[in-house]
Amino acid sequence: MIFNHFIEFLNSENHWKTTITIGSFFISVCSFYFSRKSWSDTYRPIITVRVATNESGNIATTLNLIVENFGNRPAKNIKLSVDSNKLESVLLKASDNIDRKLIERCFADETIIPLLANGQSISNSFGCLNIQYKTSGIFKDFPDNTYAQQSDWKPNARLDIQINYEDLMVSHIKIAYLF
Repeated sequence: MIFNHFIEFLNSENHWKTTITIGSFFISVCSFYFSRKSWSDTYRPIITVRVATNESGNIATTLNLIVENFGNRPAKNIKLSVDSNKLESVLLKASDNIDRKLIERCFADETIIPLLANGQSISNSFGCLNIQYKTSGIFKDFPDNTYAQQSDWKPNARLDIQINYEDLMVSHIKIAYLF
């Protein structure tokens, strides 16, 4: 039955006009879809997280965790998360240490950056790295840093940080690798 209607349609005089109209409509719908997709991929926030040196000296280096928006639209509700077991494995200090708690607070569920404008950044203290001098042999003139602060991070530590954020219209998820 449908096949008969299709044959009648092809034999009619206006089938070319209808076919061209339907084809034009299909092309315009596809064009609209790809234009909208291209616009949303281009005009969005691009959130990055990096660890940077805040201050550096001969005994210790303090670190900052910096969240930046390189996109051309603001980002809202930015949340950083990390596998708690992995974080536990790269931190040196005891779980009740205040410095460790400040680092862990960066990834707490209640820690959300409400809005980060395009071209802006925000930073937070992210621990320190210390050098432990050996005070024997030729280094005996260096101060004994037995009472110095211990490093917060194990050597060659690496974290996989997940960044969850929202554009004004859609949500994005990105994985960043630090250290």
